[in-house]
Amino acid sequence: MGTATKAILTVLLAFLIFGAAYASSGLSIKSELKAVTIKYSLEGTPYIDYVGLQLPEIEDQISGISQDTTKILLSRFYATGLLYNASKANENGYFTWSGELKMRVRVGQMTTDVNVPTTINLYGEYDADGFLRSGRGNLTTCIITISLYPPYTIGLSNPINYSFDLNSQTVNLGEITQLTGIVSLFATTTALIVALTKDKDLTLISET
Repeated sequence: MGTATKAILTVLLAFLIFGAAYASSGLSIKSELKAVTIKYSLEGTPYIDYVGLQLPEIEDQISGISQDTTKILLSRFYATGLLYNASKANENGYFTWSGELKMRVRVGQMTTDVNVPTTINLYGEYDADGFLRSGRGNLTTCIITISLYPPYTIGLSNPINYSFDLNSQTVNLGEITQLTGIVSLFATTTALIVALTKDKDLTLISET
């Protein structure tokens, strides 16, 4: 291995070691993720889904959920304040909510609010962040319908009924990053030592 090549390799591996060391320090990410498992039935059809939500701004994350039936369920929960509410930290008990939720809908360049009748009956336990750690109950709501072709019309479906069992746990992203950083640091350092040692061995062999 030439001197220039060895220098470049050493610099690159040094950068990797620095990055791995930073990650292993736990400073790169100081955040937590709520890992949510949701078992529910919608009009008798069973579903199960897994969602990760990073506090505190979770509304857009819920909007990005690919499973529509899960997205509807969690969006109604969030809008009523029964999914995440810091004021409910460490509370548990029976909670009910009934009324019209104002849900924002975007159609093309147009944004409008739609009032959606919703009723939730829930026995819930909240964690120290005010996020629903465990919840069982039922929810009745309507699906917002939008016509496919202009002029677009917005309406509501007939009421639909969910029964649900939701559980969540807190995952420390910093700890995960720190663990993977330590593994990466060890592997990269080993690679650097091996590369430099093998280069020395090859040099000695070539001289004999």
